[in-house]
This record gives sequence, C-alpha cells and structure tokens, in this order.
Amino acid sequence: MQDISPISELEEEGFIKFLQAIPDAIVFINTEGDIVFINAQTEQLFGYSRDNLVGQKLEILIPESYRSRHPEHRNKYFASPKIRPMGGSGMHLMQNLTKQLDGKLELDSVEGTTFTLNFPCKNQ
Repeated sequence: MQDISPISELEEEGFIKFLQAIPDAIVFINTEGDIVFINAQTEQLFGYSRDNLVGQKLEILIPESYRSRHPEHRNKYFASPKIRPMGGSGMHLMQNLTKQLDGKLELDSVEGTTFTLNFPCKNQ
C-alpha cells in the first residue's frame, strides 16, 4: 500500500499558480455553496475581486430569476456528483450584478466535497 501524504506547500503553491494561469474562469465551492477559490480569470470576467467573492454563496453569480432555485439544483448535483455540462444549451451568469454573461459551464466534483465551475472565456 502506497503512503499518500498531504501535498507540500511548494506543490500547493505550484498548483495555485497553475489555476491562476488557466485562461478560463474557475470557481471552487463547497457542498454548502460557499465560494472557496476563484482564479484570476474569474475576477476579470465577472468584475469582482477575490475578497468580494470568496466566502459568498455561488448564487451571487447567478441571475436573480434563477437564483432561488439554484440551491436545490446544487444539492441534487452533490447527491450524485459527476463531470457533466450544465445549463442545457447555455448558461447565464451575472457580471458584477450589472451585465448578464452567456456561456457554457462544466461541473466536476473533487472527492464529493467541492466542485468547479469552468466557464470557458471567449476572446472579446
């Protein structure tokens, strides 16, 4: 049996740098829907700083008309997490509460405790 120890600080720092360099917006949340990590592209795309988003509910990024139903959808996902696209033909998210963004999202669970929202960015 192989010993799996926690990742070192150096490895964690490298992983964070890798996530920051990804050209798509990446959001990690916990099972309660709290945002626990965003990358730099998320800040640029949505117009929020890291300090404004980390600790907030994911629903801050969802248009008002969908917001109240979202926790139920999130709970269903965590009951049976798997990699999959979401939002049907497209997904709408809010840019700093002022502008609706259209795009496609993918969900991916990490040991059932967090999931990432990958919002591929288009060249504008």
